[in-house]
Amino acid sequence: MKKAKNIFLKRPYIYSVLVLIILAGIGFTTIGGSNSTVETQTISRSTFKRQVAVSGKVVAAQSANLGFEQGGRLASINSAIGSVVTKGTVIASLENGDARAELLQKQAALEREQSKLASLIQGTRPEQLNIDRQDYTDASRSLVTAMLAAQLDTEYAFLNYVDVIFTNGTSANPNFSVPIDSYTEERALERDRLISTEKINHWKDTLTHLKEPLESAQLESARTLTLDTLSFIRTLTNRLTKITADLSSVNSGLTQAQIDSHRTSINTANQEIITVIDSIQTAQATWIQSRDSLTLSESGTIASDISAQNASVKAAQADVESALARIRKTLIVAPFDGTVTRMDIKVGEIIASNSSQISLMNTNSFNIESYVPEVHIAYIKPGNIAKVTLDAYNTETIFEATVVAVDPAETIRDGVSTYKVVLSFISNDSRIKSGMTGSVSIITLEKPDAIMVLQSALIKRDGRQYIQKKMDEEIVEVLVEIGDSTSLGQVEIISGLSEGDSIVLTPPKN
Repeated sequence: MKKAKNIFLKRPYIYSVLVLIILAGIGFTTIGGSNSTVETQTISRSTFKRQVAVSGKVVAAQSANLGFEQGGRLASINSAIGSVVTKGTVIASLENGDARAELLQKQAALEREQSKLASLIQGTRPEQLNIDRQDYTDASRSLVTAMLAAQLDTEYAFLNYVDVIFTNGTSANPNFSVPIDSYTEERALERDRLISTEKINHWKDTLTHLKEPLESAQLESARTLTLDTLSFIRTLTNRLTKITADLSSVNSGLTQAQIDSHRTSINTANQEIITVIDSIQTAQATWIQSRDSLTLSESGTIASDISAQNASVKAAQADVESALARIRKTLIVAPFDGTVTRMDIKVGEIIASNSSQISLMNTNSFNIESYVPEVHIAYIKPGNIAKVTLDAYNTETIFEATVVAVDPAETIRDGVSTYKVVLSFISNDSRIKSGMTGSVSIITLEKPDAIMVLQSALIKRDGRQYIQKKMDEEIVEVLVEIGDSTSLGQVEIISGLSEGDSIVLTPPKN
């Protein structure tokens, strides 16, 4: 008995067929003598149901295996196994201090660009115009001061460090005092030392003749001269650095102490020039920014300026989104409300990217998945209602479900083409657990007040369907029109029979 019960639970369609046969016997009568017994059925109207019976397995409506998009050291775990979390909850995070610092910088940059846009739309106020003019004046004076200091430092570097390897360095005929193999290179160095003196003197003369108010054209000319002079001098000191680096007591005739002294002097001069260039570039950047701000303030707001600033705001917003995306890669965030069912990580561990460490399941909503043979799949459609019995409970415990999805592609099971059908339980029920198995009866068609007979009662002849009906003491054949049928052997009779008719269930074969 126990074995038979298990067969029924696993193959509900067998159980349904047996029930149908038993039910069909209600109203059956027999006529005739012992040699001509005929089973009959009295026709009554009832609800016609076409059902597909399959087995199924309960799964969470939503489940996910979660992991980090990038690798790193695990900083925190905010939920344990069994914890209920809501959508958007940070379950775990990697160390991401650098990414958060970058985000703050990008957000600050965005606020600056948005502020500029707001100012452009509003237009320049007189107070702001005065501020921009004063900023430009201050930046101009700072630039002149920086250029004067740069000129003095450059001149000092040549007199005190470069000229240790030149005789009469500031004269019209400087002589290179370190022996080198190339006569041409020696003459070129002497020529460039003379040009350096001329450039430094011209630079000094230009800066000392600058007068208030400092006009943009004046400053632009002085700035160009400063950069040109420093560029020429930097090239010369770089050449001298290489020459002194290549000196040896063998190829120069100098002692090692003299060589070391020359190298130190030239390296010091070169470093001084680098420092001078850096100071000029800093002052220059501040001056250019204040000049551009003043130009913008004085020119007023135009549509193209607003469009350009809008583009700058969008670029800054994109930078913020990029920084946020980088942070999101260091977080595992719950994509839906659910319960944590797996946690395979510990704080301090180095976590690999794109590997699953956490599982999340929505325990408030479950589906049941079934595989329907291809002979029945044409009947299944989303929205079909189904009755579900689970193996964990008795067959009287019925759960209602509805079809929500039908796979378009087949799944081969035991060599047979089947199609996965997903059904959602209509009501949440604490008795339903993920992994449970059961039987599913999907109602694909339902017609109230219908006349139904067993398929075996039909007689097929010349493309038509007949049924033997008892009329008084005789049995006659009547032409019937059939409608829908079920997989359990029931056929709907559209015309030819009426309620109360008595029909022969198993007509003799011709």
